[in-house]
Amino acid sequence: MTSFSSSSFTSSVGSCSRMSVSGGGGHRSGMYGGSGVSGVHISRASNSSSVGVQAGGSFSLTEAVCVDENKKTAMQTLNSRLASYLDKVGALEMTNTDLEMKIIQFQEEKDTPKAHNSAGFKAVINTVQEQICDSTRMNGGLYLAIDNAKLAADDFKVRYESELAMRQCVDADIAGLRRVRDELTIVGCNLEMTVEALKEDLVHFKKDHKKDLKARRDQVGNQTVEVEVDAAPQGDLVNVMARIRADYEGVAAKNRLELEGWFKDKSEEIQKAVAGSTEDLQSSGSEVTEVKRKEQSLEIELQAELSLKASLTGTLADTQNHYTNRLSSYQMQVTSKEGHLGQIRSDLEHQGQEYRILLDIKTRLEMEIGEYRRLLDGEASSVSSTSTMSKAEDTTLLDSEVTSR
Repeated sequence: MTSFSSSSFTSSVGSCSRMSVSGGGGHRSGMYGGSGVSGVHISRASNSSSVGVQAGGSFSLTEAVCVDENKKTAMQTLNSRLASYLDKVGALEMTNTDLEMKIIQFQEEKDTPKAHNSAGFKAVINTVQEQICDSTRMNGGLYLAIDNAKLAADDFKVRYESELAMRQCVDADIAGLRRVRDELTIVGCNLEMTVEALKEDLVHFKKDHKKDLKARRDQVGNQTVEVEVDAAPQGDLVNVMARIRADYEGVAAKNRLELEGWFKDKSEEIQKAVAGSTEDLQSSGSEVTEVKRKEQSLEIELQAELSLKASLTGTLADTQNHYTNRLSSYQMQVTSKEGHLGQIRSDLEHQGQEYRILLDIKTRLEMEIGEYRRLLDGEASSVSSTSTMSKAEDTTLLDSEVTSR
């Protein structure tokens, strides 16, 4: 890169001014001392000034100085623009480096998404999964308890129905036995009444018989009946009556014994039937009492199971509502995280687009910098060739001046 300093340019301007003044005098020594030296200095500083001196006034020295000033201004402008472009390039390189680091980090996070600050989420997810497993096991236990309660309730219902059918059968048997007992009681009462009537008849018959017998005896003892019958002689009437009385008493005793035996048999049968009915009634009463006690215990157990079922159903409903609410909250959190992830993706896409834009700007700046470098390299080569030609011409001019002296 070629640049011109202010000191060299000032010295060149001063020497050019001295040369013009000495040229106006006409002394050779001043020409050699001022014009020759100043011409060499100008040829070293700029190609245009040397060319102006050799040409013998084809363009003035002021024009050469203006050309030098324009070149200096242009070079300073180019230098400032180059410095600004270099600063921009440095800033763009730093920005590019940051974007590359961000892209690399994003690619690494995209390849391994679990490493993106997922420790807290993993802990929360593990906790929620454990709670869900516990709730699932609890629900399974509740379902099992409900099924067991249903089976127990069905079993109790079947037992209740069977006991109820048995109770109805026992009630029907008891009602039949009560009817039989009532009938037997009526029959016993009728038999007792019949026995009493027979006893009264027997007593009445005995009294009548005694009265008749006494009347006959009195009649026979008080009266004397003489009957003459032309018949075979008969036995004594007393003996006959005694024999008839004996026969009658034998028949009455026999009838009495038969009646007493029949009454005893009937009484024993009735007592046996009543005793059996009483035993059956007592056993039926005890069975009825036992059935009632079982029915009450089954009723109590059924009410307890129904209350347990109702409480378990309420607990299950509360558990389902609780975990439904928690699942809804977790779903809302997942939705918010998905929205946040979508926002991050959109931001990354926007940053990628900005990176591509900056990369395009960098490419164009690099092209412009290359173009400026190429232009600067071309101007440097042209300035070096012009300086060589100026030196050769100054040497020829000095030789000619020495020869003329």
